[in-house]
Amino acid sequence: MKTILNSILCTLGLALVTTLPSTAAAQELTLEDGVYTEAQAESGEQVYQEFCLGCHNERFYRQAWSKWEDRTVEQFWFYIVGEMPQDNPGFLSDQEYTDVTAFIFSILGFPAGDTALDPYDGMDQIKIVLP
Repeated sequence: MKTILNSILCTLGLALVTTLPSTAAAQELTLEDGVYTEAQAESGEQVYQEFCLGCHNERFYRQAWSKWEDRTVEQFWFYIVGEMPQDNPGFLSDQEYTDVTAFIFSILGFPAGDTALDPYDGMDQIKIVLP
């Protein structure tokens, strides 16, 4: 009887452990965590100068940023892909949109990091915060 009970308890314990979030998964990433690289921001600045600056200066982003608070980077990225440039949405490559996104984060004062922003991996896990 003791062996059966131990077996059941072990099984229940194992099930409980596998359903608990890991410490890494429980930690939330924000723009304060350096989610883009300096190289991406530099590349994005070139794209920004050519396709964005005519309509959006740096002050524009500072004024409009509060509406993005608590959303994800993925939501912001999909918005600019679907809406910009205004005269030809979706015109840029995914990499160009990603680099412009990194540049916008840099002009808002968010730090660069060692890991590149990747539109295919993890942007839905990065929370937008106010600078």
